[in-house]
This record gives sequence, C-alpha cells and structure tokens, in this order.
Amino acid sequence: MAMCRKIFILIIMTLALAACGGKLGQSESPAVFYSNKPATPFVMPDKPAKRIFTAADASFYLDEQGTPTTWGRQTCMPDNLVDVVSIAGGDYGSFAAVKGDGTVETWDCYRQTLPIPSDLSNVKALAVGSTHTLALKGDGTVEAWGVGPGVTKMPPNLRDVVAISAGKDHGLALHGDGRVTAWDGQCCTSQDEFPQVDLSGVVAIASGENHNLALRADGTIVSWGPRSFYPLIPAGLTDEFGAIAIAVVRGKSYALLANGDLISWERSWTSLSVQKVKTLPGAVHISVDLNRGLAQKMDGSLMSWGYGLASLLPSDLAGGVINAASDLTLLLKTNGEILPLNDRPIVLGSDAPVVRVDADGGLSAAFHTDGTLSLWGFFILGEAVAEVAETFADVKDVAFADSQTVVILKTDGTVFLRAINLNPQEAEFVASLRNIVSVQRSGGYFVALNDQGEPVAWRLHYSGELQIHHGPSMVSAVAESTFNILVLRTNGTVAIWDPESSSVTDVGPGLDDIIAIAGGYSTHLALKQDGTLISINAELPDWLDESAEQSTIPAGLKDIVAIYSKSSQAALTRDGQLIAWGKSHLLFDFYQLPE
Repeated sequence: MAMCRKIFILIIMTLALAACGGKLGQSESPAVFYSNKPATPFVMPDKPAKRIFTAADASFYLDEQGTPTTWGRQTCMPDNLVDVVSIAGGDYGSFAAVKGDGTVETWDCYRQTLPIPSDLSNVKALAVGSTHTLALKGDGTVEAWGVGPGVTKMPPNLRDVVAISAGKDHGLALHGDGRVTAWDGQCCTSQDEFPQVDLSGVVAIASGENHNLALRADGTIVSWGPRSFYPLIPAGLTDEFGAIAIAVVRGKSYALLANGDLISWERSWTSLSVQKVKTLPGAVHISVDLNRGLAQKMDGSLMSWGYGLASLLPSDLAGGVINAASDLTLLLKTNGEILPLNDRPIVLGSDAPVVRVDADGGLSAAFHTDGTLSLWGFFILGEAVAEVAETFADVKDVAFADSQTVVILKTDGTVFLRAINLNPQEAEFVASLRNIVSVQRSGGYFVALNDQGEPVAWRLHYSGELQIHHGPSMVSAVAESTFNILVLRTNGTVAIWDPESSSVTDVGPGLDDIIAIAGGYSTHLALKQDGTLISINAELPDWLDESAEQSTIPAGLKDIVAIYSKSSQAALTRDGQLIAWGKSHLLFDFYQLPE
C-alpha cells in the first residue's frame, strides 16, 4: 500500500506539472519519437492480398478460398458465406462482404439491412463511413450511396482508382499513378491546405473523423485536415525507419514502421500524444479498431493486440484453456500462461503456478498453488496508471465490488475486507464471519456462504447504515450476478433469493440435477450433471425490462465443465475450448468461436 501511495503522489505531481506547461523552468519542445539518423533505405515489400479486417469489435480473416472466420463481437454472419474478397463493417452491427463475382452481400444483427443500389456489380472493395458507403469497382470507378457530403460532393467520373477510404462524412480515392482525390469541403479541401500537401507517389490512404493520412512509396507519411496548424505527424517518426502501412480510427492515427514498431498518435487542441502500441515483427498489413487490431505477416500468419475477446486469435481460444475470469478479461491456459484481454502487463506476487484467475471492477486476481493471492490493477478515473501487485497468504476466494473494495476469504474460513475507504462497522461484521466456504458479489450485495449451507448478505446503504440479511438453508453455491442473488440448493434445484423481502423464488421447470450456476446481467446459466446447459432469464428492474436482451445458448454444446455469465456468456469444454456468445445491454456481443 505504501507503494500505491507513492505512485499516487507521483501521478498528482505529474498532473500538476502538466497543468503548469510541462517541465519546470524549461520550454516545451516538439516530441521527437525517433532520432534524426540517416533513414534506413526503404523498399516497399511485395505484399500478399490483404485478408484481415476489423470493425465494431469484430475481427475477420479470409482463407485462400475466401471463406471468412470471425470472432469477437457477434456478427450474425450468414452461414455458408464463401468466395469473399473483402469485408467492411460500420458501427452497431452492420456488415457487408464483397464476393469474387463482384456482388455484395450485406447483413445486420439488430435491424433491417441497409439498402444498396439495385444495379451494383463488379465491386472490388467497400469503404464504410458514418453516413455513407463507397464502392470501388473493377473498372477503376467509384460509386457512393447514403447521405451527406461524402456522397453529394464526390467528384464525377473518377477514373483509375485503386483504393478508397471513407471518413466521417468525406472520402478519399487513390489513383494508379499515385495521385489522391479527396472531397467533402470541410475536412479535405476547403481550408486551402489540400493543394499544398505533397501527395505524389502515394501507395496507401486512410481517413478518420476530421483528418486523413497518405503513405508515400518512400515510407514517409503526410496528413491533412481542418486543424493542420497543430502538428499532425510526430517529429522524426519516419526518419530512422520508413512506414509500410497506415490506419486511422476516428481521431487516432497509426503507422506500422519497417522495423515492426506500431506507433499511434492523437491530437488534442494543444498537444500531440504519441505512443508505441506494439512491436509486430514481420508484419506488412494492419487493420485497426478502437482499442485493438490485427496484423498480417508476409507468410499470411496473424498477430493481434488490444482489448477484449476480439483482440485474441481463434487459436488462443481453440484449446488449452482451464479457467477464465467471470468477465472474460483473463484466461488461464494449461501451460500456466495468463492471457489478459486488456493488453496490460501482468504482475504476480508469487512464483508458484496459477490455478485460477478472476477479475472485476478494474482489479485482477490470480490464485497460486501455495495459497497466495496476487491482486493487481490501480486505476484513476478508469485509466490504468500503474500495475502494483498486492499479495495475500492462505487465500481461498475473493469477491470484488469495485477497484476499491474487495472481500477476501482465507483458507481457515475467516473473511476480511480490503478497502481504500474502510467502513469500521462493515469491517467488524466481516471479521466476525466464521466457517465461510465462498464469497460472491451478487445482486448489489456481498454474500458469504458457510459450511452449513447458510448464506448471509450485506451491503452499505447510501445512508451509511450496514444492512445484513440471512438467507435460506441448504444452499451449496451462490452465483455472482448483477441484479439477482441466484442460489443453487443441495438438492440440485435453483432459486432466486431477495434479501429485502426474504422471498425465495424457485426457478424452473426443468432446473433439477444442476451442479453449477453462473449469474449474469440479463441471462443466467445452469449446468446439468450430464454436461448440458440451461439459460435462465434474469429478473430485471422495470426500467431495464425493455432494454436488455436474453441470449440463446449455441446449439451443439457438450462436455461442458465450467460456465461464465456476466454481460456475455461462455462455456469451457472438457478439451479446453472456450466458447462465448450472448447479447447484453452493457457490452458488445460475442459469438461462438470456430473450431
């Protein structure tokens, strides 16, 4: 904790210095990300056909036959979709695939598919903006539909176009001779800056909300937009190593350098933030979403980075998983490797092998074979500013309320509270608990279950009063849940316990012979003795009844050994494959990963 306080003080000092204009007594100078050494001779590699695509927290990969694989957010991709050459996706679950015969197939997970021109044919690629879509045709012409200046201001008779990019409400077209045509009147041409940008020898283009990037054949990058009086390219970015690929997501720019470094930068009104995202050795293509992306190597193999389930590759989840955090932010593999879905380094407090992981509220936990608990994650305003591992000995279980409050169960059945703002009344009550076998955060309460099958729930009222409720008997397990306290009885039946009314409501029919339960947001799961699953609709507050959706269990699931349910659902099979699915009000959807 002393280290945490030091880090906190350091952060406050850093913020104070930043508010005063940076280093004390020194004038601010432009950020130089690379030294000004003579540039490494740059040669644009012979790149294979691009086969990776990202959109709206979903990832796509096309094999040599044009068969797509998708993972991450539920995409509702049609069955038997083959001969695909390109995929594009907008926000909110709208997707389109360009097929080898030049036709376009569109689909949407949540609403009616957006119309496309009825005579659309001979299409090579699509680019989707916020309000419009561009289509590059096989004869080098471009067709646009939708609304806004991205359509109405597109120059007529575009010819010899080899690549397109659609921004927020504007468009770019790259011609075969290296010229670039841009349009909309606000982002691209009206500031009298576009004619001053040297766009000769361009080999790639990318557009965002209010700015554009162009990659030249010599590995240098140019950028333009309506606020170009602030620096748009980090100083020295390509001095030492040229760029071989570029991308833009909203206001953030990306460059893949020839040495494999992926660099991102973003402008505010007064400064330029630059960071090294990842080193991707051998990568020649990138496809980037908000907080994650895919990279493809010359041999066609893939690399990934970033946040969420879509940041992993299908091979990461195809087998060898033995445990996962309830929110699916940590996965534990059979070789002892922990896969974090937040792309942050893992700091463990013990060298002993890890047997279980958990995470919630910005905190992550690893349980070691020697009984040590490693607890890490330090957040200010939702941002990870440090990774400081705390260790606790002889720990059996843990329950999270948020990044500041954790209930820890010891192997001797005692419980204690770890909190930044410790409430003495709650701490005294927790310390009085004995013979506890599990702790959970469920239905807005902490719930402790003793060895007699008797749960007790408690919470701090907003008035500061500690509320304590004793539950039903003959309970073998309590599920972590958002709104309901789901309990599994010793006779294999399931019920919902409401501490305030002391009511216990049976869940059924067909819910018997249950051996495990997992509570979630709008959907709970129950695992039967024979390895099959049952989905249970959660009882939601009235103000959420119409906004939350229950999910359906994918067909064909079998040999299930563990279940997880929170904002999405997942099942771990006996052979170590993690299968995730579901719809939720809180988070993006996930879909069953391919074998």
